[in-house]
Formats: sequence, C-alpha cells, structure tokens
Amino acid sequence: EFGVRYTSSIISNCYLLTRETIRTLAQARLNHLQVTLDGPKQFHNKRRFLIGGKGTYDVILQGIGELLERIPELGITVRVNVSKGITAIEPWSALLSDLGPFKRNIAIHYTPVAPASAYNRLCMPKETFDTFFQEIVRITQEGGFKITSGRKTPGSVFCGAIPMGNWLIHPRGYITKCTARMDSEEGSLGRLLPDGQIELNSEAPLWLGFTPFEVVECANCDVLPTCMGGCLKIPMHGHAVLDRCALKSGIRYFLKDRIIREQRLIQLARIS
Repeated sequence: EFGVRYTSSIISNCYLLTRETIRTLAQARLNHLQVTLDGPKQFHNKRRFLIGGKGTYDVILQGIGELLERIPELGITVRVNVSKGITAIEPWSALLSDLGPFKRNIAIHYTPVAPASAYNRLCMPKETFDTFFQEIVRITQEGGFKITSGRKTPGSVFCGAIPMGNWLIHPRGYITKCTARMDSEEGSLGRLLPDGQIELNSEAPLWLGFTPFEVVECANCDVLPTCMGGCLKIPMHGHAVLDRCALKSGIRYFLKDRIIREQRLIQLARIS
C-alpha cells in the first residue's frame, strides 16, 4: 500500500467563521491557518475595522478559539503587521497576553508594513523596525511563544511568489504569484485554459525571469541565498531597494539563532 500525505492551509481574517464553516474546515482536514493582526487591540482596531468603525480584534480572537476547539492540532501562523507609530514596546505585552491561551498552536511572524499606494503613510524607516524587531522577538520568546522566520525554501522568507513552483489561481481562471495582484485580470500573469494549459501574458517574464544575482545590491548581500531578492512587487531601483530589504535584520537574527542552537546541541552531545 502507498499512503498519500495530505496537508491543507488557508489564509483567513477569522471574522466570518461560523459553526458551519468551522465544521467544513474540519472535514476538509485543515492543517494550518494564517491570520493577520495589526498589533495590540488598540492599534489593530484603528487599522482593521468594519464600515461603521467597529473594531475586529475581539472577533478574530474568538474565531481562533472556536477553530481550536474543533481542530485542536491546528497550526496557526499569526502574522503581525508593524506600522509607523506603534513601535513602543510597552503595549505589546497585551497582545501576547491575549494570544496566551493559544500558545501551544501558534507561531508569530512580525513584519513591517510594505510600501503600497494606500499604505505608504504607515511605513517606517528600516532602522526603526530593526530596533523594534530585536526587542519584540526577545520578549515574545521569553513569553514561551514560537517565532517563525518564514524560511522554508530559498526566497520564501518574504513571499511564496519567489519559488518557481508556487502559483495562485483566481476563481475566474486568472493566475498570478502574488496575493496583492489577485483583484483583477490586469494584475495577473496569464490564465488557466479549460484544457488545463496555461496562457501567459506580457507581465509573466518580468516575474518569472527575475534573478537577484543580476542586482548589485543583492549580489553583494550576505543573506542572498535565504532572501533571494525580497518582495517582487516592490521595484528594484533607486531607494526602493531599501524597502525590499526591510526584513534583512530579521533574517540575520534567525540565522545567528540557528547557528547558536546547533553549536549548543553539539556541545551537549560531546559532554554526554
């Protein structure tokens, strides 16, 4: 007999979860969920609110709890967007306290808000995020939480758009590699035809042909093999290259942490 290993993962805001949808997800053998919080409650509710202005923070946490009641072994990545004006460390203990009941299941991923037409005002200097990141990782780990660096394959530290085998398919058949470009056919790289063939458009070569080894800043970078060029939707020219390097300090931190852990294991093995 041959067994087939099955895994499934979704990205959800956890706001519209009902008993029926949770039951459907459980029947579909959901293994992993990614949900986004834009910081502690007072910050998140200013960023992610309903049309009437009501915040969504409490409902999201309730949804996470209800999911775990039905799927106790569900792995959850909590992506935390860090934006300008919320980098004082003191308020963040409240977020960790609120996530405490789910500590066994979750890993937290801190990331700065990426530049985009609607969010440029929320972006912060790279140095500001670097300082915040080092401190928030420290207190998060001291609290017993897992931290995810997002490193699985080269380049995926930023986004799944970089590995060649990853694609997103829109219900209407548009295909792309970036979640930020799924709104319309104009943002796609082509379409999936009824016969299963893929028809690419003129945008596709710009994404599929990108190589960081031809970019001077990347070729001279000490974390290139892990990063592989950063977020592809951010132009690589002029000062914009700094935006693509926003998580570089985080990459170095996790690489250093991994090396230290490996060295400790080797020392313990020699002692025993």
